Amino acid sequence: MIRNLLPWTAGCLLAAFAVSSCESDDVDYGPISAAIEIGVEEVTPSSAKIRLTTEQENVASYKIVKPTPISEFEYAAHDAIDRLAFIEERGEAAGAPFEQTLAGLMPKVEYSFAVVGLDASGQRITAPTFARFT
Repeated sequence: MIRNLLPWTAGCLLAAFAVSSCESDDVDYGPISAAIEIGVEEVTPSSAKIRLTTEQENVASYKIVKPTPISEFEYAAHDAIDRLAFIEERGEAAGAPFEQTLAGLMPKVEYSFAVVGLDASGQRITAPTFARFT
């Protein structure tokens, strides 16, 4: 039985060595360098206070998707490109800093809130960020 495992183990070690010795290319991902923190406070059955903060100094405005029922977009299974497309498709401009109480929510419904930060010229400079709340 041990003799049967020896070739398999050697193959695994060789594969691990090959993967670990690969060189990575320097990839320019553009100016995106920070994320946004979405604070959800003072949640009531029909409203929630949303506050956006970021350590990215150049955020001049946001593109936001106000609370959307999770049933309309299950973002957890999507990658950053899909999340960004969701914000681009449904988002609205909002100034920075952003703090607003959003009304008209339904009780016991799980919502997502999505945002991306923009610089003064309107270029994206943060990663797409989502938060969930009920």
